[in-house]
Amino acid sequence: MILEPLMSAKQRAQINPDGSFNVDRRGIHASLRHDLYHFLQAASWARLIALLSLLYILANLVFALLYLPGLAGLANARSGSFADAFFFSVQTMSTVGYGYLAPQSLYINLIMVIESVFGFLLTAVATGLIFAKFSRVRARVLFSQVAVIHTLNGKKVLSFRAANQRHAEIVDASIKVALTRDEQTAEGYFLRRFYDLKLERDTSPLFALVWNIYHVIDESSPLFGKNAEDIQNEASVLLVSFSGIDDHLVQTLHTRHAYNSGDIHFGRRLTDIIGWSEEGRRFVDYRRFHETEAEF
Repeated sequence: MILEPLMSAKQRAQINPDGSFNVDRRGIHASLRHDLYHFLQAASWARLIALLSLLYILANLVFALLYLPGLAGLANARSGSFADAFFFSVQTMSTVGYGYLAPQSLYINLIMVIESVFGFLLTAVATGLIFAKFSRVRARVLFSQVAVIHTLNGKKVLSFRAANQRHAEIVDASIKVALTRDEQTAEGYFLRRFYDLKLERDTSPLFALVWNIYHVIDESSPLFGKNAEDIQNEASVLLVSFSGIDDHLVQTLHTRHAYNSGDIHFGRRLTDIIGWSEEGRRFVDYRRFHETEAEF
């Protein structure tokens, strides 16, 4: 089957600016049961806390139903009171005992033992999930909103920039850029091709402030001879992958970014944001970080 090329710029936005893919996955059914840990770690803080809270309440409701038939064996509980059964379950699972409701019968004690073990395991799992999520370091790297193609030192270059948003330096920083685009074969098929772009400098021993990334568009570059219309028609996307080590926490950082065809501007260059103050101190004006200006 010959694949028809995508026709609109909106349809061509297959990758979001954060690097995630905006593509429907048909025929693949994600199994939450086999990937529960990844799902919970990838969830937002609000969703994770909401899910854990919901699980906690549901578990107590289930145990309250188990307590209800033998409520006569629970001291000071009102006959048939689901509220007393529920609150006793909460006290048991949280190991908080106020001395008013107390188990007396064998049935209530057996359910209490089972709930105590379940509560211990639930607390351990919840603590582990929260600690793992809290201790995971996220890279705070800001990328310019657009990439530009202009002339630098007599050569045509593709450039964009990144900034370290933390005061902590990133050591052994490295960056990779790949170009992906639609190409038609001799048989008429449209395939998605990936090309690694050679950068003037793809590593930095110490990334503290701003990093300007350049790719020279020469005969070996997949962008050689391309104009804005070509990039649009081929649904070209620049995929940026950044990694490094946080100098304070000594943990590996990783982030990504994507520039869709509409984010690649010709004949523009990034505005200079580095200067000197009247006191003789060098400064970086991040307020103009995303600004561009005409090449000539």
